[in-house]
Amino acid sequence: MFGMGYACSAESRLEDAVLWYRRCLRADPSHMAANSNLAEVLVRLNQTDDAIEVCQKALEIYPDDANFHFDLGLLLFRQNRLAEARTILEKGATHNPQDKEIQDLLGTIRKGQDR
Repeated sequence: MFGMGYACSAESRLEDAVLWYRRCLRADPSHMAANSNLAEVLVRLNQTDDAIEVCQKALEIYPDDANFHFDLGLLLFRQNRLAEARTILEKGATHNPQDKEIQDLLGTIRKGQDR
């Protein structure tokens, strides 16, 4: 199922990819790559709220994963939900303090909030 989602995504058959990734996650909700790829495809479809929900669910399963923290923080940032983004990114930074993407986005948010 994951492979079908990946193939559909690569062929820009995004709606089909969503269906396959969701099937994969019904069978195995902890499938890390399916969670990540589903969120990415949803963003490509401009379904940001759904992508946020996928990232939130993934963080329930993988609370220490800095990548999901970054993805969720970035999506919240893009929606101008800066306080929420900052909280999520700060949690991600505790799990991977050297993550440049997290640190850069946190810096941008802090600058904006300090004005």
